[in-house]
Order: sequence, then C-alpha cells, then structure tokens
Amino acid sequence: MARESVKILQGKLDVESLISQLNAALSEEWLAYYQYWVGALVVEGAMRADVQSEFEEHAEEERRHAQLLANRIIELEGVPVLDPQKWFELARCKYDAPQEFDSVSLLKDNVASERCAIIRYQEIADFTNGKDFTTCDIAKHILAEEEEHEQDLQDYLTDIVRMKKSSRKYTTQKRTTHTNVILIERLTFTSSIDVAIETFEKSICCPYNKVPTSIEITIREIKIAYEANALNC
Repeated sequence: MARESVKILQGKLDVESLISQLNAALSEEWLAYYQYWVGALVVEGAMRADVQSEFEEHAEEERRHAQLLANRIIELEGVPVLDPQKWFELARCKYDAPQEFDSVSLLKDNVASERCAIIRYQEIADFTNGKDFTTCDIAKHILAEEEEHEQDLQDYLTDIVRMKKSSRKYTTQKRTTHTNVILIERLTFTSSIDVAIETFEKSICCPYNKVPTSIEITIREIKIAYEANALNC
C-alpha cells in the first residue's frame, strides 16, 4: 500500500491499533486452522465421515482467512506475527486441545471458536466502517464465512440428535414387535395344548373330568410348566 494511502488512513483511525487487531485475528485463524485440521484426523462416532470432510473444508477456509489478513497487514506497512508462540498470547479465541474425540464434542468445541471469531470480525468491521473500506470489506467477508461455519456445525449437531432419536424409536418398535411375536407364539402353543387335550379326551372316549387321575395330572403339569416358563422368558 502506498505510504500516502496509509497517511490518509492515519487521519481517520489508529492504524497501529488496527494492525494489532489484525494480528490478533491472524493468530486466531492459525489456531482455528489447526483445531479443524487435527479434529478431522481424530474425529470418531456419529457421522464421522461427513464431519471429517466438513472440518477439512473449514480448515482450508481458515487458512485463506489468514492469508487475507497477512496481506492486509503488509499493505498497512505492518508485520504479520512471526512467532507461532505469539499466537497464544495474541489470540482471544483460544485453542484448547480436545479432551473427547466424539463428533458431538468436537463440533461443540468448534462452535464456541466460531462464535468468538464472529465477535472479532464484527469489532474490526465496526472499527473500520466508513474509514478503511478495504479492511472493512475483508472483515465482512470473513465474518460472513465464520457465520456460515457456525451454522454448518449447528446443523450437524441437530442432525445427530435427530438421528439418535430415530434410532431409539426404531429400537423400541423392534423390541415391541419381537415381544408381540413371542406372545403370539406362546398363545399358539398354549392353544395347541388345549387341542391336544381335547383330542386325547376323544381318543379315550371319556369326558375330561373322567380322565384317569394320573393322565389328567400329567397333562395339567405339562401345561402349567410351559406357561410358567413362558412368563419367565
């Protein structure tokens, strides 16, 4: 950027303060890049492949944000932060190593980071609005993409909740169906015993209440034993 242009900006806003804000945002972008990059490597659980792909896409977009910021810092005759250790000092949106690798935990971690980034670029846009149109446009562009990132992550969280609810509902229905089948089988078997008793009675040509005691007890014991066992299944 021409020195004269920087002088013009200096008459409208604090350029040094702006460079400091941009370097802080630059540091946050590199931390966000790594957070997405490493998350894509370790993510597991629900919708793993889809979440992994989303993290990889977001990581690349965060890298492009870092490039835009670094270029603008140089145009303002500043120096992009050179020491990666400074990223942790300058960044307000901190990077915390993931404690859980399941997709839901990683998604929530990145949602928090995106919300912090949204505030950062709103502040830069407000600081430069009507004064530094170039930086303001860059901030608004990145802001729009950070808002889109947050929405993408929230959509995945919503989809996972719905998927788990559907899975539980299906499992319940499957268990109910299985129970009904067992009950039908029990009723069918019990009915078969009744038919067998009736057939036996006819075969010996005597009413049921006149079946010889030993035979009558054996039939009843079979039926009672089955029903008792069926109830315990």
